[in-house]
Amino acid sequence: MQATLRVLLILQCFAALARAGVSQQQIDQWVDKSAIVFTGEMLRLGSNVQGLETKDGAMVVQLDEIKDGDLYALEAVGLVRGAELTVVADPLLGIQPPQQGLTVVFFVNPYMYEKNVAVSATAITEVARKSNFFDRLSASVQRKNEEPLKHAVESAASIVTGTVKEVRPLPDDKVKALRSIDNGRDLYSEHSPTWQEAVIDVESVLRGDASVKAVIVIFPSTNDRSWAKSPRFASGQTGTWLLHDNEITKAEAAVLLGPEKIAGRDIKAYTALNPPDFQLRDSAGKNEARVNEFVKKFKR
Repeated sequence: MQATLRVLLILQCFAALARAGVSQQQIDQWVDKSAIVFTGEMLRLGSNVQGLETKDGAMVVQLDEIKDGDLYALEAVGLVRGAELTVVADPLLGIQPPQQGLTVVFFVNPYMYEKNVAVSATAITEVARKSNFFDRLSASVQRKNEEPLKHAVESAASIVTGTVKEVRPLPDDKVKALRSIDNGRDLYSEHSPTWQEAVIDVESVLRGDASVKAVIVIFPSTNDRSWAKSPRFASGQTGTWLLHDNEITKAEAAVLLGPEKIAGRDIKAYTALNPPDFQLRDSAGKNEARVNEFVKKFKR
């Protein structure tokens, strides 16, 4: 009986807190700290994942709609609408379960995977019917999603649009030079990137030397998880490259980013190792336009 009263008191306190409203700053913080944001309904206290119990702050939740999610986190947990998962809410952080029957917003991070999925809550909040919460949430998600591209543009040494003319192995002289780098990774480790290079025919230069007609992009061809997020390139691909000379160690850069002779010309080499560093060309040109907007903001 006492336990039931404590749970009811917790739920009442939470409901009162939720009705008080949430600031934009608080939403931004929750979004920034969470890999997945979704709406859902708490079905019951407890867990459908072995090893987690009510005393751990666990509750079973039915997912309604994903509002935001890191691509790799979503692939890992494989959540779909209607799925039942366990959400762990830490009372020590002031995170309490919502009332049953209410659709609320869950800000979470992956926690455990087995037959079912468990996630840990960064925050849980009820949304009033006439609130503009979801508009503000969308604005916060857009801001978060644009941050990596914004940073990539800001730090890029050169930005070009073009087409992959060819993909080829690293030249023998660069492979030989890599053997002199005592980092144990580039050639001999199980996590070796197995570098290849893409030769890009440049159509336009958004940042850098406007006379450049070609660039080389060094990229990892391995499927090893250490390089899972790095873009891979294939002949015929078109898009926008945000090219960097500071994504690898100085010793690696001294070898890999040395210019190469192509058709009698010295062609500069760069890397594009992070997801925002390559924006595939879309039919509406939106990806290139987004890059251009940030280029204008960070003119050098």
